[in-house]
Amino acid sequence: MLNIAARIVEERKRLGLIQDEMALIGEVSKTSQCNYESGKHSHSTPLKVADDNKAEYKIDQVTAKRRLYKIVDSLTEEEAEVLAEQIAKLSKVMDRE
Repeated sequence: MLNIAARIVEERKRLGLIQDEMALIGEVSKTSQCNYESGKHSHSTPLKVADDNKAEYKIDQVTAKRRLYKIVDSLTEEEAEVLAEQIAKLSKVMDRE
């Protein structure tokens, strides 16, 4: 049976996440995440993530952000300007509501 530190690393890798992303999901600092994975910290926060309904939502958010970054990185300068203009317009509309 795996110890908790090894299990946390295994789960993070299974999800395809880096430590920063797993820390975001667990609502801890990257340092705390590193400590959990090295076995230096035994706080129960990583365990609550498995039971927390928000965890799946946060994983989806991280995945969506990755996809968005890839899309934005592939845009031409002109396309990026158009996108920025559209986001600015949308932000103004949302601010009114």
